[in-house]
Amino acid sequence: MPTVPSRSEVYLEALEIRKRLVLDNPQRYEPDVAMTQNNLGAMYYNLNAYGKVKQYLFGSARNQISGWYWDNPQRYEPDVATTQNNLGIMCIET
Repeated sequence: MPTVPSRSEVYLEALEIRKRLVLDNPQRYEPDVAMTQNNLGAMYYNLNAYGKVKQYLFGSARNQISGWYWDNPQRYEPDVATTQNNLGIMCIET
């Protein structure tokens, strides 16, 4: 019977795939990288792994402000708000 990968393994694999896709089409895939980082941060927060939370949530925030958000703020503002909310929760509790 095959083993089921952990959530972190699945998210990390998705992140690596999306990072490769960014090389060919950054405008299309940078938001996906940021959202995957945000999801990793939220998962690690639930596991009380605060060092990894900071790594992934701050990575997500950096991606969001690096340029693609400003290309279409109306489209990405909800994603930025989600990341900012998660960063705020993490900063309060750590």
